[in-house]
Amino acid sequence: MLSKLLRHEFRATGRIMLPVYALLLVSCGGCTLFGRLLGRYPESTVLSVVQTVFATLFGVTTFGMLLLTLVLMVYRFYKNLMTDEGYLMFTLPVESWKIVLAKALAAVLMIHISLIVGIFSIGILAGELTFLKAVPGFLAECFKLIGAGFKEDAGMTVHVILFFLEGLLAMIAAWFATVYHFYLAMALGQLAGNHRVAFSVLAYVGISSVFSIIMTALLQTYPLWEPVLERMDMTAAIHVTGCAFLLWQVFQILTEALGTEYLLKHHLNLE
Repeated sequence: MLSKLLRHEFRATGRIMLPVYALLLVSCGGCTLFGRLLGRYPESTVLSVVQTVFATLFGVTTFGMLLLTLVLMVYRFYKNLMTDEGYLMFTLPVESWKIVLAKALAAVLMIHISLIVGIFSIGILAGELTFLKAVPGFLAECFKLIGAGFKEDAGMTVHVILFFLEGLLAMIAAWFATVYHFYLAMALGQLAGNHRVAFSVLAYVGISSVFSIIMTALLQTYPLWEPVLERMDMTAAIHVTGCAFLLWQVFQILTEALGTEYLLKHHLNLE
């Protein structure tokens, strides 16, 4: 059932975001093309106007893509779970946490796709897509370096790979924590009846403040751990730091996910 929910979310978000991605690529391509033509014919007023139009369209579309990615994440959760559609969604033969998870997965994926499309469009705008051609060679070189590293110092190579994986997992976890942060704030906001939006904003700030207080309290315990860290070598200390950051993100995700699940199950107030 989770896979069906994911397909539904991807289709719903894709219908909106794919045209935006296409418009962004067309606008940056047009801006690049007419910019080159203007370089050859600098006195052409028509080319100057068209190039300005494409440049403006590119800027507006870029900002719109980033804003729409955020708005769509919030809107899909609110519309499907906080309005009349919630009556239908919560009659599905699936746990509510899976419904929320499907939305979170789709949101995180769309965030990364938007970032990739944004980077790609900047490459087109700069007229330099050689970085795309260099990607296969870069990956091949990375594998060569890893192979050589295992031959020279297998232990350190393993540490480097683990550093990378820890950073990647922490980044993905941070995005999920951000998405669930919004979800929990909206789940709290729906308790306020006619003042949902204002209370959701206050809830978002309040949740951030609570986590900041917890983080500050944890940092105050550093003197207790300092002797242990000082006895570690550099690689172990980096692993501990990376894992601690990852665990912090996981703690936020679990807290926000469980809080959202509890509110949706026991205190749901549909419009």
